[in-house]
Amino acid sequence: MKATKVRNVTSRYANSAEAWLYSLDEPVAYGGCETEFVVVSVATDQLSGPETFIFPADGDGKVLAWQELPGSFRGEFNFDKAIRQMYEDYRELKEMEEYER
Repeated sequence: MKATKVRNVTSRYANSAEAWLYSLDEPVAYGGCETEFVVVSVATDQLSGPETFIFPADGDGKVLAWQELPGSFRGEFNFDKAIRQMYEDYRELKEMEEYER
């Protein structure tokens, strides 16, 4: 799996310190749907500190659901780590689904 950084979409999301749209070479699932785009957003929560979240998006950078995707985490700002973790989490889910068949 490969993710390509498309463009900065920070101006769309007032609560984000920074947000980027990524194009994915394989779709990811969310809420019964799939998308080939995600927004990775970093922000500081007043209670928990820095966080990096991944949300399903369309090709224009509009978040399709405010459901945190696998790979989202708290504790630091790190776009690359979030994307790597997302792919690892989805790979593990696929392996579990194949094993259960």
